[in-house]
Amino acid sequence: MTARFNKRTIQKALKSFNIIKFLKKEKIDYKDHAGGEIRICCPQCEDTKFHLYYNYKPNHHGRGLFICHKCNFTGNIIHLVSEIKGTSFPETLKIIAGRLTRRSVSEAKMTLESRSPSHVSKELSDIKSIHLPPNFKLLTHNIPYLRNRRITLVDIKKYGIGICTKGFYRDRIILPEYMGGKLVFWQARSILSEKEWRRKYGYSEEKDFKKVLNPKGSNSRSILGGYDKAQKYDLVVICEGFFDMMRVGKRAICLNGKKMSFEQFIILADMNPSRIAIMLDSNAKKEARDTYDLLKDFIETAIVHLPKDDPDSFKRPELRQFILDAFKKKIPKKALIHRSLKSSYYNK
Repeated sequence: MTARFNKRTIQKALKSFNIIKFLKKEKIDYKDHAGGEIRICCPQCEDTKFHLYYNYKPNHHGRGLFICHKCNFTGNIIHLVSEIKGTSFPETLKIIAGRLTRRSVSEAKMTLESRSPSHVSKELSDIKSIHLPPNFKLLTHNIPYLRNRRITLVDIKKYGIGICTKGFYRDRIILPEYMGGKLVFWQARSILSEKEWRRKYGYSEEKDFKKVLNPKGSNSRSILGGYDKAQKYDLVVICEGFFDMMRVGKRAICLNGKKMSFEQFIILADMNPSRIAIMLDSNAKKEARDTYDLLKDFIETAIVHLPKDDPDSFKRPELRQFILDAFKKKIPKKALIHRSLKSSYYNK
């Protein structure tokens, strides 16, 4: 059985990984530098004068960072080990965790059949479960707010969307996010505009209006929305928000923001997809590029360029074509059609 990785075990491995021992084992020369840094010859640009600086003092995420002052190659310990060893993402994680085996990459990859729901739940046991807000009720019919966003009753039932009609979260739809079968986050989005909200409840201009409310003490940056559905597929589409994720379909995950956090990076590594399409809003080109730079060396990745707005503004056939266009430069069109992007996927 192949080794498995989750956020807790990988972070522990990153904290305990000894870069000095690794360099000695690989017979790579290094020089000590002030401020808890070491210098080595950059493996990417064939440097011979120790231009790569690695800070082996861990930051708050438990991993050191490096930069080559000759070619600007930068990243964390995962990128560095991968470049030195020439290994894939899963194999690099095994090296860092001290679990490198003689199995081939194909044997080391987690298959869809091996990812049983019970095992996934065990892997995510360290993620705290939360409760739905008071007065929550599942929607049994569509409402104008969702209908205007082209969300059907089938979508509502598929994603467990509900509403609160009284209490602190009144007039808000609830968008739940599950991981390993556990509720780990939710959004409470107002179905009223600020003007409608003030007129209905008679609040003065001083009263704060928030379009979106989240549960107290929650951290949307430590989870991936849509994980339970998307982890079954070898192609994963990264989106910003919940409605974007719904528009793309079951293969989509949402970051609940424009930038990918380290915790989300680890969860994505645990999913171990074969390919990733980054489909952020059209005004998040820099963030999309940053995410691409983080993933490109480990997983086949492409940026989906939207002509305007966000994924929720387009129909699914249009999104399918955008993804096809993004991967055309990566692999043959025939392989795309037959391996991962069959049109039937968008009807699921």
